[in-house]
Amino acid sequence: MKMLLTREIPPRAALVVLVLALLASVGVGREQPPEPRAATQQAPEPVADQELDLDALARRRSEREREDLFASRSWVPQPAPAPVVAAAKPAPAPVPSAPPLPYKYLGRRADAEKLVVYLAKGDETYNIVVGDVLENTYSVESISESAVQLVYLPLGTKQTLNIPPPQ
Repeated sequence: MKMLLTREIPPRAALVVLVLALLASVGVGREQPPEPRAATQQAPEPVADQELDLDALARRRSEREREDLFASRSWVPQPAPAPVVAAAKPAPAPVPSAPPLPYKYLGRRADAEKLVVYLAKGDETYNIVVGDVLENTYSVESISESAVQLVYLPLGTKQTLNIPPPQ
């Protein structure tokens, strides 16, 4: 006969396995059968005189049950909606006007044919004659001894830069 196990089992281990098998066999078969119902518990008697209201048994669906079960939810309370205020007629938009002139008078020079005026804006200086356009925003309409007439091109508004009298 051929041996299935090539290792020898120690006698103590075999004894432990044998004792556990005997204890398991003793416990089998000693289960208690279920006890019969006590006589004190009685089944409710059917009521023959009353009709069942089937509508009362129907489950009512609430609005919450109809919502999407997989929608994202937030535990942060939502702010109260703003009170509805009757919409008043909006005020008419203000009429656009030209900004104040950004140029300052520096001086003038009279040639034989034309009057040249020197203006400053920040660090830049301009020498202008009638018909010049400054920064694509102002057009020089006229130059006199006392004033320079400029036209603000986006609105077509005329503005005057006063020239002080010579000293």
